[in-house]
Amino acid sequence: MVNSSSGLLGTAFLLLYISCVLLVRQVSQITSVRRGAEKNGVQETSFSTTNNPSQNDDTAANMAAATKIGQTLDGYLAQYIMADGQSYAPTTFGSTNSNGVWIPNASPSVTYGTNGFELKFEDKVKVWKDLRNNLETHPRPFEAVLHFVNRLPRSSSKTNAWDPKAKIEPWHLIEKNAFTEYEIAQLTAYTLQLTDRFSSSQIEIHISKETKKNILLYLVYVDNFIVIGYNNGITTVEELPGNIVSQKIYRMPTLN
Repeated sequence: MVNSSSGLLGTAFLLLYISCVLLVRQVSQITSVRRGAEKNGVQETSFSTTNNPSQNDDTAANMAAATKIGQTLDGYLAQYIMADGQSYAPTTFGSTNSNGVWIPNASPSVTYGTNGFELKFEDKVKVWKDLRNNLETHPRPFEAVLHFVNRLPRSSSKTNAWDPKAKIEPWHLIEKNAFTEYEIAQLTAYTLQLTDRFSSSQIEIHISKETKKNILLYLVYVDNFIVIGYNNGITTVEELPGNIVSQKIYRMPTLN
C-alpha cells in the first residue's frame, strides 16, 4: 500500500495469492516520518541507500499526471489502494493468522478521499489453474496445495458444514475474497480433483472433532491414506491421533 503526500497510498496484496503486503507511507507534512515502509506488518529499516525528502517536498504522487504503478516492482501486484489524505497502520490491510502467516484483509476499511481508488489485478481462475498444472508433476503435491490455501484470507463468518447446501461449486468458490475453514477444505479437495493426477482418487472431507480440545476440524482425506489439514500439515490416517474422531464424511463426487 502506498501513502500519498497528505496520507496513505495503499497497496498490494493478494488475492489469491501474493504472500506479501507492502505498505509505503509518504507524508510530506510531517517532519518526523516522511517516508516509511512495512512488509507484512514489520517496518523495514535496512536500506542500501536512504534519501529522505525535505518537508513539503513535491514527490509527484497524487498529481495530475500519469502514475506508473509497479514500474520498478520485481514481482506480481494483485491489489493497489490509494487512500488520499489518510494514514493507516499495516493492520488495516492485513494480520498474522494462527499459522504465523501474514494474510491480507480482503475488505480493508479505508477512506479513499478525493483522488483515492482501488485497483485489482488478480486473475483468480488463472492462478488456480496454474497451481493445478504444477501439481501434475510436483514432487510434493499435497504440501503445495496446503501452502496455497494457508495463505488465503480467512472469513470471520461461520459455515454450517452439516448443511448440504454449504457445499459450493468450485467455480463459485474460487471467486470468493475470503474463506471459512470448511470452504478451505472444499477448495483443497476441488484443487486435487481437477488434476489428471488425482482425478481418480477417492477424496473426502471429514468433519472431525478433536475430543481433548473439543474443537471441529475440516480434514481432507486422499485415498483413505493421506490427511491434509491436521495441525496445518500433512499426515497419514495411521499417524492421526486417536482423539480425532470423524463425525461426518462427505465423499466428493467425480468432477468432469
